[in-house]
Amino acid sequence: MIYIIGLDHEAQFRRQCERMTEAQELLANRLRDVAKRIRLAFIAEEASEEGMESCSADSSIPKEIANENGLSHIFCDPTNEERRQIAYPHFRAIRDAARYRSKMEGDRLSEEEIDTKAQAIEVGCYFPIREKFWIERLGELFGRDGIFVCGDGHVKSFGRLLKGTGIDSTESARRIGMSDQEVARCDAVERYWNEHPELRDWCKPRTPASAS
Repeated sequence: MIYIIGLDHEAQFRRQCERMTEAQELLANRLRDVAKRIRLAFIAEEASEEGMESCSADSSIPKEIANENGLSHIFCDPTNEERRQIAYPHFRAIRDAARYRSKMEGDRLSEEEIDTKAQAIEVGCYFPIREKFWIERLGELFGRDGIFVCGDGHVKSFGRLLKGTGIDSTESARRIGMSDQEVARCDAVERYWNEHPELRDWCKPRTPASAS
């Protein structure tokens, strides 16, 4: 069984010299609670050491709790080089492409809608690529009980992917550290994807994208 915890990534990392925020404390306590109740083998997370360094953090709360409980810990997110290998662009590249295509097609989209469109494309077309990478990174550990910590926007789709591969999962916690505005934004992105079926064209195979 995989216990999925969804959050805002600011709740996930910290500098060890600083006190935890309320959201970080909430995450730590949730991880401890599951580890106390379930005989876990690992705690994994949507993160890489490279990515953690880029946001000026030197500690991952899931890793801290894994160490505290004697559990294996796995950073599952691709590095910049691995993103190039799996053709997964950074968001700003998706947004720039969406802006350019909209201009070429004569659409007069606001910057806000371009952002929403780009986020919808990433969620609908690229999240599946990223989530398959996580499964490959975990490998044989998926035969054992564990926690997976990820951005809240992945919770439903990752759960569906796990089910499709014969792996049981459950939503252990949602929206840790997310404001009402962030929740509304995620809902708006999901709604945009559902209301614009033409965005599925972005899912067609492309050559590896730049991670710049």
